Amino acid sequence: MAQDGVTFAGDVSINAVELIAGGSKIDIREQISFIEFYENLFSPFITGKVVLQDAQDLVNRMPLIGQELLRVDIETPDFPGGKFTGTFYIFKLTERVALGDTKLGYTLHFINTDAVKDRNNSLDSAKKGFCSNIVKDLVMDDPKGFKTTKNLKITPTMNGTRFVCNRWSPMRAIDYVTERAINEKGIADYLFFENREGYNFVGLSELYEGNIIQEFIDDNETPAGADIEASYRKVSKLFMHEGFNFFERLKQGMFVNKLTNYDFTTKTYTSEHYNAQLEFENLPHLNKYSLATPEVIANKDASSFFLHTHENMHKGFGDTSVEGSILQRSAQMATARAFVLNIEVPGRFDYTVGKVINLTTYRREATDKDTDMLDPMFSGNYLISGIGHNITPKAHTCSMEIFKDSMIIDLGKLRESA
Repeated sequence: MAQDGVTFAGDVSINAVELIAGGSKIDIREQISFIEFYENLFSPFITGKVVLQDAQDLVNRMPLIGQELLRVDIETPDFPGGKFTGTFYIFKLTERVALGDTKLGYTLHFINTDAVKDRNNSLDSAKKGFCSNIVKDLVMDDPKGFKTTKNLKITPTMNGTRFVCNRWSPMRAIDYVTERAINEKGIADYLFFENREGYNFVGLSELYEGNIIQEFIDDNETPAGADIEASYRKVSKLFMHEGFNFFERLKQGMFVNKLTNYDFTTKTYTSEHYNAQLEFENLPHLNKYSLATPEVIANKDASSFFLHTHENMHKGFGDTSVEGSILQRSAQMATARAFVLNIEVPGRFDYTVGKVINLTTYRREATDKDTDMLDPMFSGNYLISGIGHNITPKAHTCSMEIFKDSMIIDLGKLRESA
């Protein structure tokens, strides 16, 4: 639905952008050429950059040395959930160039201020308990963790772990726990990431079951006089960096994989394997059908993992390995990188990583937009895995990386009908 405050798809209001150093605050909105905020499903912190045409000689006046803060308040006008606010740490200046006699051009790079805490803090304590509780403690409570004021969405885990942080950063400890976390449905697919809503410790399968926040269409046509709602759904660019890489999928264990485990205390080997094809129906997915055909050539030895455990060596610790999660998690993560698209659409701040969108594309030889001409390979539900909010003083666009773990059509039957 069109909003009263939005005059066109991609409309934006830059309410505040301030450089802060010491007790000084400088409004730099008039000097901004471009500002970008970037979120990634596989990265813990929001990052960004702002390109300035500096006529105030801020480099020398503040001076800019990489210890400043950037406060932003930008929104999609009068749009529910369409506001982006925050304070970031400036850590790098690049691309400095003279723009005539009175201006300098340069780019300031910034990151979530919790990233500075992560770089400065080291943990030297033991952690134990449910995986989700350990993550909550590291993010919210531990004095040597983030001690953040940001929101934290966390899905409880069914399992726990116990370990000693040997001068680890908070993120190293969170990564250690994430690799071992299993949800209450027995699925090992947790991620830790930041999006516009805050921090998230959730599983891919849970994200797959989210509501669709937008239905995009790529049809090479923009109807004259299209309303704002229709314009927001329009994909202006669509491309794929890599169509497929079967060898890489085999190596990462997307189809089948194997774990060999050697127990130091009993001097015995055990092995198990995981077949993602057989487990497909038991897990949540974005679409109905698998990315692989039944005749896929995949042997469990194509992706092998080796662990050595010592369950009874350290009394009280139990099994702290990744034995219970590594096979399923490897298959899930490989699937999440197997079918990736990049699209560009008019920007809105309710778009954020971890959300489901639907994409409709049509075969390029089609002339009529009917069901028979739908492109079944590229259409379907996708998860937003990366997003760049690209903002100029006049407009807002979003560059999205999206992926799907499944298809809207059975690939085996599609081949039979070809």
